[in-house]
Amino acid sequence: TDWAEKNLPRTREYCDVTGINTGEWYTLSENLYRVWLYTGDGRYRDFAKVWEYTKYWTEVHDGDTEEMFRRPGWHHGYSHVNTFASLGTAYAATGNRWYLDTLKAAYDFVTGTQCYATGGFGASESLMPEEELVKASKTLHNTFETQCGSWAAFKIVKYLTGLTGDGRYGDWTERLLVNGIGASLPMKENGVAFYYSDYAAEGAEKISKPQVGWPCCSGTRAEAIPDYCDQLYYYDDRSIYVSQYFASEASFELKTGRVALEQITDFPNEEKTALAVNPEKSAVFSLKFRLPSWNTKPLVRINGKETVWSEIKGWGLLLRRWDPGDRVEIEFPMSLRACHLQGKEENPWVVMYGPSALVCMMDGAGENPFKRLDAGSLDKQLVRGEGMTWRHKNYPELLFKPFYDVGEGEKYYMYITDPTISYLGAVYKGGWIKRDKWMTVYFAGPAAERTVWGNTVRVSYYLFNDCGIMDVYIDGDKKGEIDLYKKDARGERAVTDFDAGSGGKHQVRIVTANRKNPESPQYYYNLERIEGFNK
Repeated sequence: TDWAEKNLPRTREYCDVTGINTGEWYTLSENLYRVWLYTGDGRYRDFAKVWEYTKYWTEVHDGDTEEMFRRPGWHHGYSHVNTFASLGTAYAATGNRWYLDTLKAAYDFVTGTQCYATGGFGASESLMPEEELVKASKTLHNTFETQCGSWAAFKIVKYLTGLTGDGRYGDWTERLLVNGIGASLPMKENGVAFYYSDYAAEGAEKISKPQVGWPCCSGTRAEAIPDYCDQLYYYDDRSIYVSQYFASEASFELKTGRVALEQITDFPNEEKTALAVNPEKSAVFSLKFRLPSWNTKPLVRINGKETVWSEIKGWGLLLRRWDPGDRVEIEFPMSLRACHLQGKEENPWVVMYGPSALVCMMDGAGENPFKRLDAGSLDKQLVRGEGMTWRHKNYPELLFKPFYDVGEGEKYYMYITDPTISYLGAVYKGGWIKRDKWMTVYFAGPAAERTVWGNTVRVSYYLFNDCGIMDVYIDGDKKGEIDLYKKDARGERAVTDFDAGSGGKHQVRIVTANRKNPESPQYYYNLERIEGFNK
């Protein structure tokens, strides 16, 4: 803190993600407020106030996200969600209700408009408007920054659950434990982490990418996995709150004495969980269990007898005298359903079973199975097989299983939709997303295609100081390349014309190449327009 107070610039620019000594400045408040809460030293409280992201937080609080997305700059997915954790500690430190209200609005904003069925968010590490997110779900392979994103969500859920007592917030954690970080591949000895989850509707693969040792996700994985323990249970003087349904043991010091609790389950592979409740002596207290959004009417038994329970703030409530050896069984019947992106039926969707996202394995399907599935009658089309597998009654080559059961290198379809996208007449394949006035992608390989007419092909693009090279093909022949790099450029529009030979119809294909100017630090690519004309 001594160094930071003296040296950190106070520029605090909106969407400053990558600045030297300024990048992601808007995440600093969280832990400074925590230090103040632990030490009582007002120096940390005052310094935390300096780094509040007031403009962005206010936009989310007021629901003004359309205007927010019109602002220039990169709403970096992880850090622009991670910043919301600062609202939790700010409220704990000051008692100012605005912080808590904004944190609640932030949860609704992210889970309601940015999240996939898995709980993941931040396609291409970006928050984006609905139309762009729908397009991104079709071809984008760097869909969810899994370790970092899960860690940010865990903190937000923990603050909201603890500060409000509302059980509904645990739904986000459940989705991530089942389909997010809990479904990721283990980290390798060389530090390569499962950085991105791939949900691309054009076809996805479960691999650890990029193959870089010790990226940011290696660090946040080491923070997020131990935090599982904090996500499972909460307690106060008179109550134990069961927020997640996974095999575990815990003990709690209540006003009535110590209570040991063991949870026995194979959830989500099974529909039930059992809780062995062992107070050190008979005592009256509440046992509360979260009601998941996919089933709010579970069947509950105590010591084998069906029991009536009440509901309070997203929890099922069991208030009684508990004796050593009591056993609670909770059964959550699961069924197949379609989960549409942003809750809109016209958007791409995922087959869900309880909290589990199911994927269609590519080996049998061949192409995205959107023509062979009806979102409204999955229970009539898909037949349960061995374990957590299903096959289509009329197309048995369509095999579905949970994303968490997909092995390294296996290929699949998660989002069910027509995977092609177009922008200004071109079709983009391989992970492009729309940003501002152009399409962009951050790795080599993706392509854009368009049929044009004329003896000249014009390609429009933007020059930046961190871009790579694109190869241009006309009717299958390479006609040249476009170097998108220019020193000090930050979005300078440019065009290049290519001779198409004779007039008439031509097929143009532009491919992002694994090449760049030696001075460029990155392999970023963008494309505004492909057009043909007679010169």
